[in-house]
Order: sequence, then structure tokens, then C-alpha cells
Amino acid sequence: MRPAALLAYSDEQDIWRTYALAMWREGYRIGFAGVDEGRRVDSAERDASWHAIAAPIARGGLLHAELERRHWGPGGREHFGDPRPGDYPGREAAA
Repeated sequence: MRPAALLAYSDEQDIWRTYALAMWREGYRIGFAGVDEGRRVDSAERDASWHAIAAPIARGGLLHAELERRHWGPGGREHFGDPRPGDYPGREAAA
């Protein structure tokens, strides 16, 4: 390959690398902006769903203890994993 052709090829490669880097940076910028938008949408949805849950409870004047009972079930957090009526008893009991 002649030196002039080699230099022309090298220049072309430099242009393509510069272009590829610019496209990568633009894609990263767009993607990063998308993350921020996703977080904003998630926060808005979470706030809306929480208000949909909490508003009827607040209007009814439920106490914190009642909310905890509804959340964890009878017996509170300590007994959350205990068997409940209607649970599957296991193979031995079903046979």
C-alpha cells in the first residue's frame, strides 16, 4: 500500500472513530435522560397508588394498630408466617 493511500485510510478510520464516539455519547445521554424520566414516572405512580390506598383509611379514621393488623394479619409481624386456615396441609395430611 502506498504511503498516501495508507494516510488516507488512516484519516478515514479517525473520522469513523470520532463519529462512533459521538453517537455513543449521544446514546448514553439519551439513555441517562430516560432513566431520570423512568424514575419520575415510577415515583408518580407510587405516590398515586399510595394515596389510593391511604385516603379511604384516613377518612375512616383507622388507627395505626388497625393498619398493622391488616398488613401483617392476626398475631402481628411475629406470626406472619404461621399457618392460616385454608392453607395446604401437605401431602401427608391430604392422603
